[in-house]
Amino acid sequence: MARTNKTKEELLKELELLESKENEEEKHNLTILKGDEQVDVQTVPKKKFNAIEKSKIVTSLAVLNEIKEELQDVIHDKDAAISDWLMMILIFDEITTEVLGIAYDQKDTLIPSLPNFDLLAMFLEENQSWIGEKAKLAITQINAISEEAESKE
Repeated sequence: MARTNKTKEELLKELELLESKENEEEKHNLTILKGDEQVDVQTVPKKKFNAIEKSKIVTSLAVLNEIKEELQDVIHDKDAAISDWLMMILIFDEITTEVLGIAYDQKDTLIPSLPNFDLLAMFLEENQSWIGEKAKLAITQINAISEEAESKE
C-alpha cells in the first residue's frame, strides 16, 4: 500500500472539502413564507432528531391521519365548498410547518404545504422506520391505558 506524505493540515482540508461537497449534494429547495412572499431557501435536512422532535413529528402525522377521510371526501367531492378546501389546506400547512420545520431546522418559519409536498413525502419515506416505531409504541400505550381504565369501571 502506498504511503502518502501529506501533512495533517492537508488531510484536514481534504476532509473539509469532502464534507462541504457532501452537504452541497444534500441541499434541498425549501419554500418558506416571509411576509406575503414565498421564498426558496437552500437547506440541508437533519439526519438525527431528539425525542421531543420525534414526538412532535409523530403527533403532527397523527393529526393528518385523523383527517385523512375528510380530506379524501373533499378531494373527491366535485361540489366541495371553498371553505372545505381552505380548511384542509390550512391544517395540512400546519402539519407541514411542524414536520419540515423540524426536519430542516426552520422552527418559527411558515412552510406552505403545496410547494413542499415532495419534500414532505421524501422526509416520510426516509424516516418511516422510526416514525412507525414511535407510532406503534404510542398505540400500544394508549390501548393499555384504555384497557386499564375499562377494568376499573
